[in-house]
Amino acid sequence: MKTPFAIGAGLLGLMLSTVIHAADVEISADISADTTLVSSNRYIITTEVHVKQGVTLTIENNTLILIRNGVEFAAKPTSTRRPSLIFDTGSTMLAEDVYFKACDDTNQPVNKALNAGLFLLGSSSMTRRDLNIMTSLSVHPSFFKANRIHTEYLGARDPFLHQNKARSLTKQQKLKLYQRIDDFDAIQVIGVNGSEWDVASIYSLGSGDDGFDLEDCAISVKNVQVAGSTEDGLNLTNSRLDITGSLDLNVGITGLRDRDLFDLEVDRAPSIIRIAQNAQVRLDGIFGDQAWLRSDDLPHKNQVRYQYNGKTVKGQSYVYSVNKD
Repeated sequence: MKTPFAIGAGLLGLMLSTVIHAADVEISADISADTTLVSSNRYIITTEVHVKQGVTLTIENNTLILIRNGVEFAAKPTSTRRPSLIFDTGSTMLAEDVYFKACDDTNQPVNKALNAGLFLLGSSSMTRRDLNIMTSLSVHPSFFKANRIHTEYLGARDPFLHQNKARSLTKQQKLKLYQRIDDFDAIQVIGVNGSEWDVASIYSLGSGDDGFDLEDCAISVKNVQVAGSTEDGLNLTNSRLDITGSLDLNVGITGLRDRDLFDLEVDRAPSIIRIAQNAQVRLDGIFGDQAWLRSDDLPHKNQVRYQYNGKTVKGQSYVYSVNKD
């Protein structure tokens, strides 16, 4: 059963409370009042949806949220021009295990990433990202709490970055296309500090771009697992990520260029991944030419396939970059 409606202020609580269980509930407007998503329903994000500042979105354990694939060229275009779920600066997510997957126009999950994914925007910096996705310094800090964020086939490739036909386009044509459609990672965390973050585990499968992306962040996660991302496993810009339990990046090697385990970018501050002592680490792919490694456990990086499966028993390990790319 499909129950389409627009979630917004006013009738929000009434509409959610009267939805028949086991329904497909389509969300086609911003969430502007406190809301609970129940696990007996499936929720479908059909457009760019924002959880507005000051709003708490509570997600029951094992709830499935589908993000529809597609591109939107509306008269009043959205920021991403794709279906996406964006937690604005000052919003709150309260969840246990929550599942995000791509779906088609019939609301069936698909193993294809053509959406703009999940954005979690903090309040620790003023950062502009991609097509007018912005964080701001706020007296209302964000807060994101979950035991596990599980994503499958979120995000989207830059549509022309890896296609031969891009070579035949003029510079002006490429610029016009990039202004209309951008590449998006599965999970994009921007401007979030430790006091705003309480997420234990991240799982990202089949991302349309990078598996897990941080910009202007300083956060800690117990477990990070990325598999089958179209591009890099972890992408950090001016960020620090502490991993206390396990890191599993299965990127492998494909015919795509510039596809690494780690892409660490530096504009204003170093990017650092700290892996705690006794953490379980499994890595498979190209290490990354902009990333440096300091570890008594992991083997020295190389420019061919890097593989490791073991624990950091001797001490902490660091993957980092301190120079502008």
